[in-house]
Amino acid sequence: MLELFAYLIVPISTLLMPGKSGWLESNFSVIGSRAPGQPFFILWGTFTGIFFYLLLNRLNAQVLALTQKQLSHLLPSCSVLLLFVSLLFPYLPESMPFLSALHVFCAFFSSVGLFLCLAALAHMLQTCSSAYRPYFYLLGVIPPVCLGLFFAADGIISSGMEIFFTIFCSLYGIRLHHRLKRELAGT
Repeated sequence: MLELFAYLIVPISTLLMPGKSGWLESNFSVIGSRAPGQPFFILWGTFTGIFFYLLLNRLNAQVLALTQKQLSHLLPSCSVLLLFVSLLFPYLPESMPFLSALHVFCAFFSSVGLFLCLAALAHMLQTCSSAYRPYFYLLGVIPPVCLGLFFAADGIISSGMEIFFTIFCSLYGIRLHHRLKRELAGT
């Protein structure tokens, strides 16, 4: 089931989210605050949030089985909770500035939380076995690419950045899950 979400549902819905707007001119919050995009934004956020919550918990259990270390369940839960809270508040800065600021805060720190979860899990693995060092270093791709997309979009968090981050984390997480699954099975 995770594979269906990781390889199809999350990437396809993420690529469809911007609709006809340009990838560097707008972002999911703006698109999701408009009438035609709002239901799809809530659906996308719900599917994506549930997927990442399940994936992080599965990865956490696998890391625990392999290293006897685990990530606090609080970080993945808070990350997904922030995503869900951001879905509740529309991004309408002209008419609802406080709720819009709260939306931006929650959406941003939800992504930061997801990145920190993946980085912490990869760090635990790479300290246990050098075979996992490439997974840890691969996460280093995210900040420079996101920064490049930030500057390419004239200083906004763009749909392009959101697409890259969501799909990268989805594929990265499922590949790490499969690698751990193989190792735990002894193959």
